[in-house]
Amino acid sequence: MTVAQLAQAAGKDVASIVALVLASGKGASTATRAPVTRQAKKVTKRAESTVEAVAAPAAAPSSGDGHNTRTRAGRQVLDAAILEFLKGQTEPVRALDIRRGVGGTAAQVRTRLNVLIDKKKVTYKGRASGTRYRAR
Repeated sequence: MTVAQLAQAAGKDVASIVALVLASGKGASTATRAPVTRQAKKVTKRAESTVEAVAAPAAAPSSGDGHNTRTRAGRQVLDAAILEFLKGQTEPVRALDIRRGVGGTAAQVRTRLNVLIDKKKVTYKGRASGTRYRAR
């Protein structure tokens, strides 16, 4: 039985059932509590994961710097931010400076720079840490 089915059978909403299940494990003495079966543990785990899923923000996973490159839209946003940053520079800049300017991880910025280079929107000069990037 799922938590939703249990809630429907009890005539309550899922959040109150989950709260009841989670609250039943706190503060009750072990002498007064009924033994917990494997099935009850599974239901509790499902309820906890449901609460986490419901409580989680609707946004997709992202890096710690606020760019979600797992989606096409997220990659396009980061590409646009990189291009905008580069267009605002008077001279070529390092990838580290770009990362500091637009956020994201080193891997995200490096990957997006390579894509922009392939699309001929960004040029580069140099190698390794000496590489400098400029918008076309």
